[in-house]
Amino acid sequence: MSKSFTLRLVIGLSAISLTLFGVGFYSSSAASSDDQVINSLGTVDSVRRLSLPTNDIVFNATDSRLYASVPSSAGSIGNGIAAIDPYAGTIGAPVWVGSEPSKLALANDGLTLYTYLAGAYSIGRYDTRTQHLTSSFLIGQDPNFGLTGATVAPDLYITIGISGAVQHIAGISGARNVVAINRDADANIFKYARYGVVGDWKQIVPAFTQRLKELRG
Repeated sequence: MSKSFTLRLVIGLSAISLTLFGVGFYSSSAASSDDQVINSLGTVDSVRRLSLPTNDIVFNATDSRLYASVPSSAGSIGNGIAAIDPYAGTIGAPVWVGSEPSKLALANDGLTLYTYLAGAYSIGRYDTRTQHLTSSFLIGQDPNFGLTGATVAPDLYITIGISGAVQHIAGISGARNVVAINRDADANIFKYARYGVVGDWKQIVPAFTQRLKELRG
């Protein structure tokens, strides 16, 4: 006889690990301008400068495109994800995905792109085939989480970039299983985690998500 169960899942994200930063794809030059540069072989290459403010950029080998998260400061094209053809040197019209898209994480199959929506405390799921936002889910933000505030007691608690400060450990003390993802192998959170992964969350989370999909059939 099969036995059904409900898994309660909570994901913790480090505000520090999701801090916005500019990626060097922005130029004040006109989009159509080309520069001539001498490469390492001594021959001349033509380099096209594209004007686009971005928070993060990833390359998708599946469709040979760059994807950039565009902040609200970009005006009418802001709060979107733009597909860029690096061979033609063209930028597609940004697709609106939500408030302040920042960090990007590409799934292993290259078909799904995740972005952290810093202005909405949520994660957006973007389909690279249709170039549309397909779903989003809240992760929330609670300044009173920990020793003197809220606590959680899920069956599974996944921390992403959480260092393991005393107040946070107190807030998750009721969790049955803690999975920690952090690039710092000495992070305090690993002392309290049943499972730990050392590395870049942008590589680990998409692989983890893909494996869950495969297990669910």
